Amino acid sequence: MKKVIYVGLFLALVGVGVIGCKKESFQTAGEKGSDTETSQLKSMAIKTDGRILIFNTVADFDAAIERSGEDLYRQLHDLGFKSFAETIVSESDDVLEDEFLSNVLNQDLAIQIGNYIYKIDKPNLKVYALPVSEAASYNDLIAENTANKYVLTFSTEDNVFELLGEAPNTDKALSKNCQSTKENNDGGWKKYADYTDVDNDYGNGSDKHYKFEYYCRVRYDNWGIYRKLFTEFKHKETGGGTFNGTYVSFVYKVSYAVKNGNSGNVTHDANYNFSANTSIEVATSYYEYFTDNKEIVHYKGSKCLKAYDLNSWVWMRNRETFKPILAPSSGCIRINDGGMCVYPCSYDPPC
Repeated sequence: MKKVIYVGLFLALVGVGVIGCKKESFQTAGEKGSDTETSQLKSMAIKTDGRILIFNTVADFDAAIERSGEDLYRQLHDLGFKSFAETIVSESDDVLEDEFLSNVLNQDLAIQIGNYIYKIDKPNLKVYALPVSEAASYNDLIAENTANKYVLTFSTEDNVFELLGEAPNTDKALSKNCQSTKENNDGGWKKYADYTDVDNDYGNGSDKHYKFEYYCRVRYDNWGIYRKLFTEFKHKETGGGTFNGTYVSFVYKVSYAVKNGNSGNVTHDANYNFSANTSIEVATSYYEYFTDNKEIVHYKGSKCLKAYDLNSWVWMRNRETFKPILAPSSGCIRINDGGMCVYPCSYDPPC
């Protein structure tokens, strides 16, 4: 009889152990993939409760920004976390227009960092914050219900982490606000070639009609908890033909100073110094990219830029002559602390 009792107790304890293991497995659900990948996520203190990504500190969030890329996004997906990017059906659905944020914010455009849960409303230039201690009000946060006293409202231009005491404000002479979002482009989509390929240069048959357009911009952008300085070039083809990209190279001169952080000063010349001679035909090998949408990121991080200066040139093929042409054709774009200006394309001193 005792033997039967002992066996029963043993089986019961084993059962409890199995249940305990299952519970632990649920709590760490998503720590899949290789041990190296799991270790990388742990080193950045990233976890999820199945609904939202959780970063222990702002420093951990910064570490993820540094590591941003397809490997990180795959690891986050393997955690069992469904990002906002996974809900986007078409380009018009992307209210963030940023790859990193799209992959770390959840379907509600929310994220937990340190002592607060944040919700980004980029179209309305708002950031909402809720103390983790009041997480029961999560639905009010997502609904942007500011009647709830725990739902705090900020502008995307604010340095939200400093205002909430989640990051130090050691530059005492500076406002807690970031440098304002600034953008310049050449006025939208520009047609740069509209012709008939009489000589069958593309190999798709003679007398095919082609139209090509580009869009170029430089921008410093704020999301309240994240900011980015970048150059972007987009291309599209209409009419006949099969091409969906264009040959392009970037030339840029960038300098910036990060509040409570480092500084950068980078001059990038393409493989061929197009500004020296634009009258010759240029082989494809001289161009850096073949793409229909290319973004060059000069700075990204949670810290504000307190000063920045960006000159950016984008060179691409002239489809009619195969000689390089400049986008935007109206001039180079310069962004600085005081605003924006356009001046003739060269390496001349700024206006």
